[in-house]
Amino acid sequence: MSEKNIIVIGDVMLDEYWNGNSTRISPEVPVPIVDDIKVSHVLGGAANVALTCNVFGSKTTLLGSLGYDKQSMIITHKLTENDIKYLFSYSYENKTIVKIRIMSDDHQLVRVDHGNITYPYSNKLPFTPDIIIVSDYNKGTICPEYLEYIVSQNCPVIIDPKGTDWSKYKGAYCLTPNLKEFEEAYGEFNTERARAVVNELDLEGILVTLGSKGMRWVSEDKSILMPSEAKEVFDVTGAGDTVIGTFASFLHEGVVSAMEKANKAAGNVVGHIGTAVPDKSSVLQTVVFTNGCFDILHSGHINLLQSAKAMGDKLIVAINSDDSMRRIKREPINDMYERKEILESIAGVDRVIIFGDDTPYDLIKDLKPDIIVKGGDYTKDNVVGADLAEVRIIGLVNGKSTTKTINKAKSNEKI
Repeated sequence: MSEKNIIVIGDVMLDEYWNGNSTRISPEVPVPIVDDIKVSHVLGGAANVALTCNVFGSKTTLLGSLGYDKQSMIITHKLTENDIKYLFSYSYENKTIVKIRIMSDDHQLVRVDHGNITYPYSNKLPFTPDIIIVSDYNKGTICPEYLEYIVSQNCPVIIDPKGTDWSKYKGAYCLTPNLKEFEEAYGEFNTERARAVVNELDLEGILVTLGSKGMRWVSEDKSILMPSEAKEVFDVTGAGDTVIGTFASFLHEGVVSAMEKANKAAGNVVGHIGTAVPDKSSVLQTVVFTNGCFDILHSGHINLLQSAKAMGDKLIVAINSDDSMRRIKREPINDMYERKEILESIAGVDRVIIFGDDTPYDLIKDLKPDIIVKGGDYTKDNVVGADLAEVRIIGLVNGKSTTKTINKAKSNEKI
């Protein structure tokens, strides 16, 4: 995974949880009484975005405005604990933004918000990063003049927008609103309307999170839907922070790959109570790739596939099309669709792809696997894609090959 320098700028918050239990109703007014309160603190807003970027190995710097108060001290302590650099501006007129959630047995009873940013952040960026994330909660940290300065930087700027006037975000790389935010600003969401927003604001694209329906990327020439990966939804707090932080961390892999990882990360955090960061291992699967004709399967093939699967979480098998096989080897015994169907029936094979080139090099470039596996008749230096991923060689099963199987069948020998 390539390490990226990311600057996150926006409304830095502290999420405070008052956790207790409730078995009584107040005699004063009919509301629950919460006993045995335990208070905990979690980074929220732009700080949660920075924490998400940090989880995935990005070198993250957080910029924002805070007050001279106890809450800002808790925030800086937690950032230091997580090795996140920060550059804050302080003012006595600012009151650090805090969201207090009073919980009873994992159920939120009430939320109390307080704090305000009177003086927005206005310092110049310390350096030009690979990506800038703007986490705008409309709390006062970001002003339109500063947005214009940010967008002028020589790197992609990804913005989580707020409010109904998005003209201030013009020229950004992309925006990442949720469905409600989009529809409050532009009306009912559809691809045509989203594309009009992209053109109006001179964006590369827009990534709209759709709740249980997943997320959709719309650009001038593409519309990509990614279905949700959430198994159970307990709490959507901070899900937007997770999406933008993960998407930005993996944008260098391409929009589709960044969406896939952001989708997994969001599905992971909504399964937790309260503000959470994604579990890295649930998002970053080790992808293993192997390829060949796989015309007549034998025990050598099975050994290769089983060994390859044991090396990672997902096994992709690429097979030559019939025309490709004719060019590089011989006439196929089984056509490509039958070969694909047989491979798909083997336990541990997650995906089978037919490719038409003589080599799978371009396919490997697109898939970006972590490991390429080949049989013992190869050496690492002659494996296609060795410059794109780690190569591992599996020993051959003695006496087993498709050519030997065909020759024995022709001579009526016992196979």
